[in-house]
This record gives sequence, structure tokens and C-alpha cells, in this order.
Amino acid sequence: SMPEVNEWGDQPTLEIVRQLVESRGFCFLDKDKRGDFKTCEDLQYMAAMVHPGGGRNDIPNRLKRNFHLFNMVLPSITSINDIYGQMLAGRFPRTGGFDAGLLEIVSKLTQVTIGLWRRMKEKMLPTPAKFHYTFNLRDLSKVFQGVLMVDPKTVTEQDGMLRLWCHEQFRVFRDRLIDESDRTKFNGFVKNVLSKYLSREWEEDSFKDLIYGDFLTRENKTYKEVADHGILNDLLTEYLEEYNITFPSQMHLVFFRDAIMHVTRICRILRQPRGNALLVGVGG
Repeated sequence: SMPEVNEWGDQPTLEIVRQLVESRGFCFLDKDKRGDFKTCEDLQYMAAMVHPGGGRNDIPNRLKRNFHLFNMVLPSITSINDIYGQMLAGRFPRTGGFDAGLLEIVSKLTQVTIGLWRRMKEKMLPTPAKFHYTFNLRDLSKVFQGVLMVDPKTVTEQDGMLRLWCHEQFRVFRDRLIDESDRTKFNGFVKNVLSKYLSREWEEDSFKDLIYGDFLTRENKTYKEVADHGILNDLLTEYLEEYNITFPSQMHLVFFRDAIMHVTRICRILRQPRGNALLVGVGG
């Protein structure tokens, strides 16, 4: 659904696909074979696309007619709420001796997370310059996966749980945004949710630079907040020196603030099952 529609209303790339499906082949374009037809036999075709909109075009009816169509819809909001609500309730059970205020916050997290996810889908639409602005059910799962990485024994107060929740929202959603305007808008989304649903009047500076990780200790690694950002430079330098002693291909890195933040983000991703990252940067 990405090919551009030309001035005649056609999408030439998709017309070639239609020719392949309907005529079971295509013509050669090589000078010495021009006009010859190459037949493709014993093939079945399966295609997938998202709904038109957000920089994506609809496909021609001439191509659609060659396929059986199935519209795959997301689970209902009630079903999503039940799935992730049960996960949080299992990690923070009412019989686990947790503070009543903390359990109240946990009971609200599923609904407010789904609300913020839906807001991102509605307001942060993909364009050719922001092709990766696709927020689906996988991203919602990643938020809860991050929250569930923490040891429940280390979360003993309401604000601690909310700081963890803010951190995971930033890692899943905000890290994908490519300009300061979108990031500022997302900060406003989070601030509004905290105020409207969780009774917290937090300024952006109190939650936008949170860091969580399990790299503070070498044994008994626990995913928790890094309260003192000042120790990170010394800690990463220590790990770097150990690497340079162990391996012949040495690295000489300078850990400025942005580099430290990127390293902590990558560490969080790598500690997750099937964790992977797409680094989107500029050339140079």
C-alpha cells in the first residue's frame, strides 16, 4: 500500500503485481529479450497490508479481485484490559502484603496504558518521513513486559510504581519519536494522564530522564531505578576498561550524556526475551 499514486490514478508497481498474478508471468525488459514473456508456474500468492491512511494508499480493485480478503481486527479493549490486568494482578497480588495505595495504582495501570497507546495511534500517524510511527499491540505488550521485569519487592510505594510506568512508556513510545516537537507532545500526553487518572501533578523534568537497569551490580542483577546518574560514567568506564583488557580489538569511547542514555536503552532491550532494536540515525 506504499506505492505512490500517479496522475492517472495508477500505481505502476502494483500493476506489475497484478500482471504477474493474472497472466502468470511478465515480459522481459532486457534489450536482447524485450517482448519475450517469462511464465511463472505453480505459484500461490499471499499478501498483507494495513488499512489505508497515515501515508498509505488503498490498492486498486483490479488487484483486490485476485485475492480472498480477510479483515483482521484487534481484540476488544475489554479483552486487552483483562489480559494485561491479570498479568499485573498476578505479579502484585492483594495477598502479597503490598500497600493498599500501591495496589490501587496497579489496578489503574492497565486502563491508563491502553488509553495512552490509543492516543499515540490517533495522534502520531506514520508518514513517509516517519514510516516507523506504527504503534500496534506489540508495543502495548512491551510496556507491560517492562513493568513486569521489576522485582515486586523493590517497589514499595505508589510513586515508585508510577516512575517505573513512566520509564517504560518513554522507552517504548518516546524513543521512537524523531523530533523534539513530537517528544514534547508525548511528554504532555504522559503529564495529562498522570494528572487526570492518577492524581499526580508532576512536571516533565521529574519523569523524562528516568533510567532503569540491572547493570549496577555484577551479581544478583535486579532491574531497578538508577537514582544517581552520576555513577553511570564511572560504571561504564569500568566495564569498558574490562572489555579492552579481555579483547584485542579495543574501543576508546567517550561517555557523554546522550551516549550513556543510549547504552542504558540498549541494555534494557537486550535483557528482554527476543529483544531487538532498530537504530534510526543520520548519515555521517
